[in-house]
Amino acid sequence: MIRTLALLCLVAAPALAAYKANLRVRFDLNPLAFGSSSFVELPLTVWQAVAKGWTQKTGPTVPSGYEALVLYGPADDNTVNLYYDDNDWVAGFQIGLDKEQISDAVFDFEIQGFTSWTTTLSNGTSRDYWTITTYFFTPDYLTTDATTRNSSRNTETLIQGGSMAVNGYNGDLYTISADPTVIANTSVSGFTEQACMIWMGHHYYYNMTTSTECVQGNMFPWFPLAYNGVVTGIGFNFFGKYAPRPDNFNYFENPASAAVKLIVPRGPTCLYDLADDPSILTMHIYFIETPRTALCVFEG
Repeated sequence: MIRTLALLCLVAAPALAAYKANLRVRFDLNPLAFGSSSFVELPLTVWQAVAKGWTQKTGPTVPSGYEALVLYGPADDNTVNLYYDDNDWVAGFQIGLDKEQISDAVFDFEIQGFTSWTTTLSNGTSRDYWTITTYFFTPDYLTTDATTRNSSRNTETLIQGGSMAVNGYNGDLYTISADPTVIANTSVSGFTEQACMIWMGHHYYYNMTTSTECVQGNMFPWFPLAYNGVVTGIGFNFFGKYAPRPDNFNYFENPASAAVKLIVPRGPTCLYDLADDPSILTMHIYFIETPRTALCVFEG
């Protein structure tokens, strides 16, 4: 038994240099689902996107500094689209919620940071979405010339230039450090550390305490993930019900209140209540090839 635990600890804590950048989406404990319906690998480059049959799209308005990015995704599925930079590397992750499939939304979408987007499918039909995006670098990163950025690219994570940026309240950009020690410093980042969960890592929730009020503009849509000294991904929250179309890939998770209590043990009762009624929709987005090395052995 001791030998087994020692082996688990070794697997759970690889050297920092052992991480390799990749983009995988959706958590599930079912090992048979790996790569097919969970921890799904997405294209890191434009060329990989094209090889998958993805098409270039005209996306919603982006924040200042990101105008040069191009958007690709499956032709008729806008659940997940990816932005790419002028070196053809993945630069951002856009989530789209089909407006017709949403019900019982708790908070105003624009206040939560969503942007309305109408796009046309391959059959000529228009469809409306609420979109929200994580960018893998801040706008300042793009002011460095493309050649320099390409030659100095960090191949151990998708985050470049030391920080990422997310659409937050009222559409404002919120910067999140690539350094977990900065994120863990609540006085600096605003995030509070919650639980370390197997195959997910340490969760950090913005201004989340046992006394947090579950009101509009107070429940941040993103939560960074970290493990072994590395920001390994980011998660997304939507408070309400959502039914993905049958012909769209379901990248989402629907944790029950018991699971939310495990993940966010230092949260308010109202958060757990929302998981039961109406529902909490989540998505785990991983920036490394091996997120399942996060075993969280002996970690809270």
